[in-house]
Amino acid sequence: MGMLPALAGLFVLTILFTTLSSVFFTKANIANLMTQTAALMMLSVALTFVIVIAEIDLSAGVTSGLGMAVWILLVNSNHWNWVLALIVALLCGAAIGLFIGVFVAKVGIPSFVINARPLPRPPRPDARAARQGGSYRVETPAVVAIMNKPMAVWLGWALLAVIVAISLGTGLYDRRRRAAAGGVAVRPIALLLDPRRPLDRAGGIFVGYMSQNRSSGIFPVEGVPIVVPIALGIVWIGQTILDRTSFGMHVYAIGGNPEAARRAGINVARVRIACFLVCSTLAVVSGLFTVSQVGVVQSATGRDIVLSASGRR
Repeated sequence: MGMLPALAGLFVLTILFTTLSSVFFTKANIANLMTQTAALMMLSVALTFVIVIAEIDLSAGVTSGLGMAVWILLVNSNHWNWVLALIVALLCGAAIGLFIGVFVAKVGIPSFVINARPLPRPPRPDARAARQGGSYRVETPAVVAIMNKPMAVWLGWALLAVIVAISLGTGLYDRRRRAAAGGVAVRPIALLLDPRRPLDRAGGIFVGYMSQNRSSGIFPVEGVPIVVPIALGIVWIGQTILDRTSFGMHVYAIGGNPEAARRAGINVARVRIACFLVCSTLAVVSGLFTVSQVGVVQSATGRDIVLSASGRR
């Protein structure tokens, strides 16, 4: 069945909510839904890596907040370039994941115990934060634009063309690989080259819908939200890693039976550590989306999002 049950459920819910509310299927609401789910989507992708190996990372939300606290202090207080500060924040997230992974994989402490509350509540770093109630305002235009601005209309169509090309290239590669194996069914070449493929149609409908003006004010708002291709790109990379690489096969093997995976020659400890490292790093990306949307970094950022992300996974 694959993803068909989920797609069927989404289709039914769309019809239901459209019937109940006249504004549900409007351009502005669809754009809002796509942006509001981006942070949860990223944290869901992060948690997928540890949940597949039968572990859990309850500190992912706290890690996202900590990473953003490091980022905002470097940018606002130390006047770093926001890209360099983000790299440092990602490295901090990776360090936390490495710390948790080592304790789980090497020491043998259950993941539920080691990451239930790994870090204390961060103190307010200076008098300015104290005056602001423990909050720092995000003043970097490029970061604020991620969740609040659309890209140019032409860029949305260009990215759709890139996605279609990547999808076609992946399909042709899979077909050639399966044909070379011999005795394996392959998809007809006409089906791969058909311009009416569901992915192409769905993408064209979405980009065309978002390219229309959805503003009720004087200034037009049109184009795909900036966060959409970023989030979908990370989801695609995560899916590719899990489904098309030996590392992904090792992850699934460990989740199914870690002892059998060890006897098959898989370095179970190394894969577990890598999964926690990936999870914490992507959690920082989720935190970036969150602070971009709300416009502030607070000491409580990310503390109430983990269970929601686990359910959405």
